[in-house]
Amino acid sequence: MPSEGPRPDAADAFCVMPFVHLHITHHGTVTPCCQAPTSADLSFGNINEQPIEAIWNGPALQRFRNRMLAGERDERCVGCYSKEDVGWVSLRNITNNKYAEQARLARNGQGASATAPVYIDIRFSNHCNLRCRICGPTSSSAWHQDAVALGWLAAGSPARSKATADPAQLWQQLRSLASGLEEVYFAGGEPLLMEEHYQLLEMLLELGNTKVRLQYNSNFSTLEFKSWRATDLWRHFSDVTLSASLDGMGTRGEYQRSNQRWADVQQNSVRLRSEAPHVKLLITPTVSVFNVLHLPEFNRAVAEAGMIEAFDFIPSLLVRPADYSAQILPDALKAEARRRIEAHLVWLGRQVGNEPQRSFVLQQWGNVLRYMDAASTAHLIPDFLTKTAVLDGMRRENFFQTFPELAPLATS
Repeated sequence: MPSEGPRPDAADAFCVMPFVHLHITHHGTVTPCCQAPTSADLSFGNINEQPIEAIWNGPALQRFRNRMLAGERDERCVGCYSKEDVGWVSLRNITNNKYAEQARLARNGQGASATAPVYIDIRFSNHCNLRCRICGPTSSSAWHQDAVALGWLAAGSPARSKATADPAQLWQQLRSLASGLEEVYFAGGEPLLMEEHYQLLEMLLELGNTKVRLQYNSNFSTLEFKSWRATDLWRHFSDVTLSASLDGMGTRGEYQRSNQRWADVQQNSVRLRSEAPHVKLLITPTVSVFNVLHLPEFNRAVAEAGMIEAFDFIPSLLVRPADYSAQILPDALKAEARRRIEAHLVWLGRQVGNEPQRSFVLQQWGNVLRYMDAASTAHLIPDFLTKTAVLDGMRRENFFQTFPELAPLATS
């Protein structure tokens, strides 16, 4: 995990992303990054309508770069600015620190020009095998049937969306970029279940770019697809980080990420250590009403089992949907969550970890508490219980049986 770096001045809106980074959604739109809105009116273009080079050097992206250079906040970036305003480390902070030299060059004369992206994040499709409670059909094809039953999507609508209708043209464009890439971020859907992910790795190998940083956001349900084994390919790359999106262990994890099998996650962690031990495994849970009481126990268990080091467990924050936020907890449950997290911070304080990641993770845990206590949205509990009961009925699951510690929600 990159360090947070120095805290930027509150008035400084600059982000290096538009100078180094290309983000393509699984609808083909190009946006500043994965944190930005994906609506067409806020995008820089669509790869199904223009070549990547034309978008990268086009007027919309140039205007956005100029706003960054002028230190003007842009509405697309409210996600990062909002996190920073309440003390969280944002993607902007992390990227400005990681690409500090490129940021310096941009601010000291490079202007609004950027020769080519060196960091790409292409969501090839929404293909996924899980139906996570905090997700939906936009990011997971497995959600489609439930979404139709709920009336969110029309019957007969496609389950999958893809970045391009012309893969051959996209691959030709990516080939021209591949040799100069410094970082590739894979997410989804589930990237380890996408042909395009493996094909891009094979292209990088063919062109000899094995020093590129490979970053993953994966549900860690599998390490292979069709004839490919991810670990066979990863052995050729020197810098690989896999962030496993796991929100709990055992039945709690399986409930939050429906279709997950905790036994598969455990087996995959053993395989990863055996077949590609240089790959850095992180666990990156999303903190929500479901798991805020469970996460301390989860962190200790996976560390003590040797799955990860104690500070390779990095919580991130769920803000939306609001009725899934930890802020909906009644006061008594917030007090219990605080007690558990404060006890966990004592345990973490006794663990060894490299700086600055150790400090970063401790700060994130503190931020969980600050965010949880920053507001009370307990009036949303009925909405949460209604939504949860509907999905429980559809999926034959039982919230209160899985999370007995949250029983007080029923009487709040």
